[in-house]
This record gives sequence, C-alpha cells and structure tokens, in this order.
Amino acid sequence: MRSRLSRRIAAVAATTVVAVAGVLATGGTASADRNDAQGVIWNNESLTKGSHIRNGNAQLTLQDDGNVVIYTTGDNWAHRTPVWQTGTVGCGDRAVMQADGNFVVYGRDNRVCWASHTAQSEIGTNYPVMKLGLYSDGTLRVFSEAPYIIQVWSSR
Repeated sequence: MRSRLSRRIAAVAATTVVAVAGVLATGGTASADRNDAQGVIWNNESLTKGSHIRNGNAQLTLQDDGNVVIYTTGDNWAHRTPVWQTGTVGCGDRAVMQADGNFVVYGRDNRVCWASHTAQSEIGTNYPVMKLGLYSDGTLRVFSEAPYIIQVWSSR
C-alpha cells in the first residue's frame, strides 16, 4: 500500500516538474505561438518589419518599406509574384492580429495605417478565438475557430 502511494506521489511530482519547466521555457504563456510554417497568426501575435509567414507557395511579408504583401511562387521561390498588398509603404511598422479579431498594420507612432475592419464590435460577433490564415493559393483570411470556423474577411 505504501509503495503504491509513494509511486503515485512520485508520478505527480514528476508531472508537476515537467509542467512547470514547460511554462518557464515558454515564458509563462498559455497561448498558441505564431505558426510561420503553416501560415497562421493567432490573437495578439504580430509581424515585424522583415518577418514573414509561409504556407506552401504563398508568403505574407511585412517588408522593410512598411508594406504588407502576399507573394506566390511556382518555382520554389526562385521567382515570386505579388498578389495582394495593404498599400502601407512608408507607414507600416508592425502588423498585429488583435484579440478583438481585427488585423491591423500600425505605424511607429501607433497610428493605424490599414485595418481589416473585422473587430468583433465592427462585425457584431463575440467569437473567442480569431486568427489570420495565409492559404497556399495566396489568399489571406481572418476567421474564428470557436465555437466553429467562420471566415469573416478575405483578401480575395
């Protein structure tokens, strides 16, 4: 009986140590990280100048000039073609998928350079999880994932 209890206590202690180590290693956050490899930006995640996300033959980039551009390719990135942009050259400093569902390009002075206008208050919803998804065909979409998937904006 005692050895069984000791094993259970040891298992709980080991699990707790692993869980605490995981929280410490991730900076204490419980939210999902931006998934550059799958072309997803979650609530309150952002792109900074020079950064990008990809999904197959599509790439969303916040260029050094401040413009957010989607590029597509058909030859493994030897050549790329712009298919959509925010038109924020000279203004954009960071692009944020906000928790309220709005995808916004901000300038250095925090002014709004461009917005998708998909904030929950603007579209009349209260979806708890919103994210930005880049699809391999070069389409950018804002959608909710809970309670079910609903697209609220598309670049096409």
